[in-house]
Amino acid sequence: MSMNKIFFRGNITRDGELKTVSVDGVQTPVLNFTVAVNRKFKSGQTKVYYHRVAAWRKFAEALAPYVKKGRPVMVEGFPSSSGFIRSDGTLETYVTVELREIDFLTGLGRMTNSETTETPEVTEEQAE
Repeated sequence: MSMNKIFFRGNITRDGELKTVSVDGVQTPVLNFTVAVNRKFKSGQTKVYYHRVAAWRKFAEALAPYVKKGRPVMVEGFPSSSGFIRSDGTLETYVTVELREIDFLTGLGRMTNSETTETPEVTEEQAE
């Protein structure tokens, strides 16, 4: 058995963007947002990491009104890597956390993705 999960706590950097993309000819809702996570070092310096997060289908629609800039959250999901070729011919890759569960740390509670379907494949044009 293997496990491929990511957990982190941080703040939402901007309001979530809910849009619809075509997946196998079916219009599918996706909610994209970014969470900033601060890491403090012994030297006293702090580095900020930005994690792309995506929620799909009914989970995306239910979550959208609550994903607001500045809200502290705890995120659970799994990594999904994607890539595309830039106009100059170089390969650009990135990792998105496919959201499984989110805890709003300001009293809004927890939301869990109860759908068990896999994350759809989306082209770069759809992801932008």
